[in-house]
Order: sequence, then structure tokens, then C-alpha cells
Amino acid sequence: MTEPEHEEQPAPPAAETAPTAPPLPPMPDAMPVVPQAAPAQASGSRLARQVRSLPPVKALLLGGAVGAGLVGLAWGLTAADFGGGPDTFSTTGGLILSDRDGYLSAGTGCEGKGGYKDIGAGTEVTVTDAAGKVVAAGSLGQGEIVGTACMLRFTVEGIPEGSKLYRVEVSHRGALTKTEQELREGDLAFTLGG
Repeated sequence: MTEPEHEEQPAPPAAETAPTAPPLPPMPDAMPVVPQAAPAQASGSRLARQVRSLPPVKALLLGGAVGAGLVGLAWGLTAADFGGGPDTFSTTGGLILSDRDGYLSAGTGCEGKGGYKDIGAGTEVTVTDAAGKVVAAGSLGQGEIVGTACMLRFTVEGIPEGSKLYRVEVSHRGALTKTEQELREGDLAFTLGG
């Protein structure tokens, strides 16, 4: 009997050798300690979280832009609400208390008394336009004795241009109706007492 032929098995492939990495540099004795930033406080504001996540330069630019916008808005509201701006003018005038029994005097100063006790330094002076809207306000200054009367002067600034007529009133004592030109000329005169 013949022996069966043995098939030769191929030799297993030789083990591949992995490339060797260069050696690591020696470790220093002490590594520097890097401080960790404190964790950010939780905030309910989504905008605040977004700003905190921006790089410092962008956050600074954003803060500057927001600040400039708020200053501009505040200036615009101040000018609109209190009469600032190029389209306004001012007027001057005075109120005379001619009744000697209607005012108190202290040296050279004076103020109303009795039925005129609402007249004194700080009493409001209002200007309304033709539509009846209060458009500017001022107040009486310190009273002064002029002859036998008490005179309290005022200036009202920031009156908007363009109304056909204006009404100027001291306290609740009745109003003078004037044109814009008359108000610009100033020296409005109110008289109380007999």
C-alpha cells in the first residue's frame, strides 16, 4: 500500500515587527501647577451666558457697543423729553405780587402769603402748545422787593418751535397766550393783587 502524500502546509507568515517610537524625553522632577478658573455662577439670563462664552476681545467689543447704544438712547430720550436739541427756544418773564398784604418779605426777598401762598421760589411755570399739551416747564426764582411789590422771575427753556400759539401759566393763576415770536422776545409779565 502506498502512503498518502502529505501536502506541505505553507509556513506561517513571519511576525511583523511594529515600528518603534522614538524614546520620550525624561520627565521633569516637578510639573508646574496651572490654577483652574473658578466655575462660572449659574445665571438665569441667556444673554449673560452667551456673553460669558465669547472670547474676551469679542465680549469687550460687544460690551462697548451695548454701552454706546444705551448712552445714545438715554441722550435721545433726554433731548426729546426735556426739550433739548436744535429746534427749541426759551422765554423769560416775571410775576408781580402787587398787594402788600399778599406777600411776606424777609430782607430783600419775598413770597406769597394768604391767598397767594402758592406763589414762591420753585412754583411751576408751564408752557402748552396750541393742542393743549404741556411742552416745557420751568419755575419761579427767589422773590425780590421792587418798590412796593414782590417780583419773582422765571426762565423756561426747551420750548419746541412750530406751534401757532403758546399758553404760559404760573401755578393755576391763569395763562397768557402768546405767539412764538412773543415768547422768544421774553419779558412776559404776570400781575396778581390789586
